[in-house]
Amino acid sequence: MLCSSVFVNAQSLKEALFGGKLKNDAGTVIRKGDDLSTKIDTTTRKPPVDSAVVKATTTNTPANDAVAATTATQPSPVIAAGQEKKDASVAATDSSAAGETAEAQNAAAVPETAVVKPTNNSVLKGFMDTLVSTLKTDVIPSKRLKEGNYLVLISYAIETDGQLSFNDVFVSPENNFLQDQIKQRLAIDVPRLQPEVTSTGKPRKVNKKYKFTLEKQ
Repeated sequence: MLCSSVFVNAQSLKEALFGGKLKNDAGTVIRKGDDLSTKIDTTTRKPPVDSAVVKATTTNTPANDAVAATTATQPSPVIAAGQEKKDASVAATDSSAAGETAEAQNAAAVPETAVVKPTNNSVLKGFMDTLVSTLKTDVIPSKRLKEGNYLVLISYAIETDGQLSFNDVFVSPENNFLQDQIKQRLAIDVPRLQPEVTSTGKPRKVNKKYKFTLEKQ
């Protein structure tokens, strides 16, 4: 019984000390066996803490739970913007690839245009037009030619290999100066034509003539 009494008094003293009930007088010493009722401070008491309030404060409300769930499921604006740019880039790449494929298919569908070779007549005409233009510029103004019209007749041959050769030049009215000037210029940049062939496809030599008129005023 004595031990129990001592334990109870000690426990009461501990609770009084840590519960803020005892007066904190300077120089006061609490001894074992003192009456604690005379030393309890009844003017200042700490209000009891309501455990239910604490529990309610720390517990999430349904509204908070809904907000937290919405925030967790929605991506941030930065992530959303990055995803939109990525999707747009993928779409542009797919569109570009589709366009290139369509162009390649169209190019494959269009047949290549066959290369049209110029005919002998067109090649010969181009050569003679150049000759006439040169004669009008360099020869016709000469004082060795009288005023009037000069008919020029050129006989030529297409060899079996397509080479063009000139046999003779006739000028009417006759003029040796003009005739020599034409022969000299016929030997410059002579074109090669397509050889004439027989009914069996064998190349053959062909003699032809070409004529034009020069005028001096």
